[in-house]
Amino acid sequence: KFFAPTNLAWASSNRSRTMDELNLRYAVADDLDFVSRVVTEVSEGIVECLFADLLPMQQASDVLRLAFGRNVAPYVTENVILAEVGDQTAGLLFSYDACEQQIPTLMENFLTAKRIDPVREVLTATVDDALWVNTLWVNPQFRGRGLAQLLLEVAADKARDLSLKRIALHAFAENEAALGLYRKAGFEVLKEVTLGAPLSARHPKGGRVLSKTLDTPA
Repeated sequence: KFFAPTNLAWASSNRSRTMDELNLRYAVADDLDFVSRVVTEVSEGIVECLFADLLPMQQASDVLRLAFGRNVAPYVTENVILAEVGDQTAGLLFSYDACEQQIPTLMENFLTAKRIDPVREVLTATVDDALWVNTLWVNPQFRGRGLAQLLLEVAADKARDLSLKRIALHAFAENEAALGLYRKAGFEVLKEVTLGAPLSARHPKGGRVLSKTLDTPA
């Protein structure tokens, strides 16, 4: 682990004066239901494309929860950081070395091509020597206070600790708010991502892979 939760809390209090009593910690097994729901929501159809109606009586987020429960990279709790204010979860960061941004063998063997192919480019989109931000989420009640920027700073610290030179992520082309946030933070679009049906109907403009080269600490 690149730092302890106590250090995370210290970093947050020193970097952001807009978030009083903010604490950052790693997710644990008891958080996985919540984590899976958030990752599913932020994926905007990717998780549903893979897992919807896959198992009886199970939603797509429930199947993702099972993947996290197997504790196989990148779906491990130590890759998830939760930001909390009091008893509320204010934000979430799910990130890992971009070399892990691939379709797990178990998924390839278990799911049909009909489920995987529409999102294959997203699942395999990667950038060399980068930390991949799979999910960046801020609770609507805490938006506009700099928490997204703070979580990106935490991601940058993690990348440097792993001796990585960049942060990279995917965003859908029509998500102007997210793209604006990332551009303001110094990200640049590297390439376009093509989606297949049925996800292409929801996101007709496709996706974008963005990257930011990190400054070397003095």
